[in-house]
Amino acid sequence: MDYLNVMKSALYYGGIGIAGFVGVAFPTLLMIAKVADWINDPHFQEVEMKPDWPPTTERNWLHNPDPVKPAFAPKQSRRQKREEREAAATVITEPIIPGPTIRVVQYNILADVHAALLPPRILKQRFPFRSRYSLTWSFRRQLLIKEMKDYDADVMLLADVDHFDDLQSAFGELGYDGIFCKRPTTADGCAIFYKRDKMQVETQQVLSFQDPSAHPNTNVALILILKLHSGDRFHAIATQFDVSENPNELRAQAVTLLQSITLGLPIIMSVPYS
Repeated sequence: MDYLNVMKSALYYGGIGIAGFVGVAFPTLLMIAKVADWINDPHFQEVEMKPDWPPTTERNWLHNPDPVKPAFAPKQSRRQKREEREAAATVITEPIIPGPTIRVVQYNILADVHAALLPPRILKQRFPFRSRYSLTWSFRRQLLIKEMKDYDADVMLLADVDHFDDLQSAFGELGYDGIFCKRPTTADGCAIFYKRDKMQVETQQVLSFQDPSAHPNTNVALILILKLHSGDRFHAIATQFDVSENPNELRAQAVTLLQSITLGLPIIMSVPYS
């Protein structure tokens, strides 16, 4: 047996083992010692959990950001975060101006011409993380109706509407009446739904801003004056605009829209740009 080769191999593999210990175990021991020193630091020991953490309705960190959060705040669930956002959005419970209050919801519900009816290649570009079925109206319809039912709004301003008859039937069962304003050149448009037991339409006006022969997507606006059963009146305006047009034309259309509004009445207006 070649004892010289055996000794060389032992020294070689022994050196590898020592290097591995120095490269892995030794830094680990140093890190443990560092953590021990950090825990023994008097500044670390002074950190205490706040007695009112997690946030409660009486003391919400979103509304009072001055106090310093504890060093180790518990992770919040999605439900807790959603409840905090809803609480932040409903801080003001009293109207700024005395008078009746109404709840308004605005949605762009995505017309089929911009979703499920698109060619597969364009559909993949616009909605890379959505299946084709999830964009079909039969799938989105139930989600939309459930969402609106949960909001229980007094007025709904909708854009990209191309199934108005279907929505009118579904929302009619929930106590809504609706009016639809269709684009002259496409199947979609805007719509306004309102609770029939709280208000009624006093006047309505439709604005079409372009010549359909010159513009493929005609911008439109639906202007209603709704009268509450208490006698109060206000404007409810839904629009459908295409931002790809000339900015000067859009400004001129906005001026025309504002000139069509009755002065002295409150205004609720949605301007979804698509």
